[in-house]
Amino acid sequence: MINEQKYLKIAITAAKTAGKIFKANFGKAKHVSKKGGNARDQVTEIDTRIEKVIKKQIHKAFPDHA
Repeated sequence: MINEQKYLKIAITAAKTAGKIFKANFGKAKHVSKKGGNARDQVTEIDTRIEKVIKKQIHKAFPDHA
């Protein structure tokens, strides 16, 4: 498999996983915090969890990328 295809496969898998987490938590009350101290840049604990899952999947597939 050429690299571009592998990148796309991992990206799609990560996006699907993130979507499942998002869907499971949609509409539920969440803690919202400011990212970097900027009041306009708000994140929930679900956003943070999704980011960690995506990074983990990328690192597992491409250990040299992070």
